[in-house]
Amino acid sequence: MFHLHALARVSALFLLLLAASMLAPIGVSLYFADEALTAFLISMVVTAAPGVVLLLWLPPSKAHDLSVREAILLVVILWVAICAFGALPFALLPQFFSPLDALFESTSGFTTTGSSILRDIEVLPRSMNFWRCFSHWLGGVGIVMLGVAILPMLGGSGHQIYRAQGGMMKSDRLQPRVAEASRALWFVYVSMSFLEYVALRLAGMDWFDAACHTFATVGTGGFSPRNSSVAAFQSPAVDYIIVFFMFAASINFAHHFEFGRTRDLRVFLRSSEVRFFTLVLVASTIFCTGQLLQAETYGFEEALRKSLFMVVSIGSTTGFAVADYNLWPVGTQILMLILMFFGGNAGSTSGGLKSFRMVLAFQDAARHMRLMVERRAVIALRLNGSSIPDEAVTAALRLIPIVFAIYAVTTIALALAGCDLLTSLSAPAATMFGVGPGWGQVGPVGNFAHLTPLAKVTLMGCMLGGRLEFFTVMLLFTRSYWRR
Repeated sequence: MFHLHALARVSALFLLLLAASMLAPIGVSLYFADEALTAFLISMVVTAAPGVVLLLWLPPSKAHDLSVREAILLVVILWVAICAFGALPFALLPQFFSPLDALFESTSGFTTTGSSILRDIEVLPRSMNFWRCFSHWLGGVGIVMLGVAILPMLGGSGHQIYRAQGGMMKSDRLQPRVAEASRALWFVYVSMSFLEYVALRLAGMDWFDAACHTFATVGTGGFSPRNSSVAAFQSPAVDYIIVFFMFAASINFAHHFEFGRTRDLRVFLRSSEVRFFTLVLVASTIFCTGQLLQAETYGFEEALRKSLFMVVSIGSTTGFAVADYNLWPVGTQILMLILMFFGGNAGSTSGGLKSFRMVLAFQDAARHMRLMVERRAVIALRLNGSSIPDEAVTAALRLIPIVFAIYAVTTIALALAGCDLLTSLSAPAATMFGVGPGWGQVGPVGNFAHLTPLAKVTLMGCMLGGRLEFFTVMLLFTRSYWRR
């Protein structure tokens, strides 16, 4: 039995939170005196109205801790509502040809995917581009986590919402209480954002570009107010700054928090995830640099910088671009596709399967081969220096076959919806894992505008499913979930 009263009141509070966040682009619109002010004012009122009505209509009830089922339903409702109401400013602009396009852009923003239907980004009012990038920042750490951090009425329910999120803050290194852990996460998140903003300003960006690219970097989203993304600045300093913060945002935020407390770099070196993720990025950068030098595409420094940038951008699932990798050697393109699946660390804003699953999968495969010749051996898998129980390993790895099955079905669905081969193969990976650009027409210099409505709806499902690591959404379609 669901306590709909509690679900409705919590949903109302989050709608008010989303409406309040629209004050930021309203301020930008007033500063630039652009034409989007009315759209944001209407959107803020429409978003806040149901929240106010629900809170007034439903009187405060006795404190109630949400069950796991209720938390799962609530998280899905919240993400769908946030994406839908967040699309209102887009829907009120002529640059978005249909409500579906507006919803696609909003879903891509809040899930930090970075796939866009816009053919010309720079024709948007500046405040609307600010909202696109700001949605990455809100969605990156999870606007739901913000609510858990600041809404005391959730009480013990915060733990259930925390778990239902699927991918954030899976670490015992932060304080045990979820609200405290969420506030610590937000402290790290805001601090990292401030540092990147200052660095980009010092590198020559104006405040608007610096803010937009900071939001999209720290949220590992990839939206840019420029048509040619980061390549528009033609600045090695900007490239290296964004590379550093894309990498930092892909590391478990618990490690950042502990480093800030202890000032001990060994916090990162002791992490199996960090070591694996760094090794993959370094090896991939060396390979891509060699391929570009062999093809005589760039000089050494430029080949190294562009390889490093694109490898970290794809590996962190951010999706910024300083080059069109569709024009790079085939080997580098295949590597980029593989990197889409990996993703960064658990407890970061990055998407993908996460490094800890890769570490456990490789260890489990090595253990299986060893047991084939040493049948009586007892071999424990280890992560960050700690032994991992077999049931925990199974729980972590069971997502991998599910993801590949969904990827296969989605690829076929896009092909049946009329997409070409490159789009059908790359768009599901780009949206499921929050990367943004794919290959061909949906590559780093392309967009998703030409896709059929069915294909867009399918990919929006991939974005939401990937953001919640699929199980949260899939449970809603099982009989056992709805059975009393």
